[in-house]
Amino acid sequence: MKNIIKTAVLIIIPQIPLTPREIEVIIQVAFGLTSALIAKKFFISKETVEKHRSNIFAKTKCKDAGGAVAYVLHNKYCTLKQITDARGTTTI
Repeated sequence: MKNIIKTAVLIIIPQIPLTPREIEVIIQVAFGLTSALIAKKFFISKETVEKHRSNIFAKTKCKDAGGAVAYVLHNKYCTLKQITDARGTTTI
């Protein structure tokens, strides 16, 4: 029960703002793309994507992608529409 309350508090209170690129990455993660596919899509290295993911988890205090996606949606970094629209931009 403590973990649920702690997670809810962290989702409500933004810690450190996410960068525009981190938001782009988490949108792609939410859509289900791997780091390798995200790297190819954005013309960056897989290691750079992994660093963005690590920064996202650190800033949001989330331990997994689902928590980070919930965080960015709740804190209005992006909308559910932006995530579903990412489907049309995944052709690589």
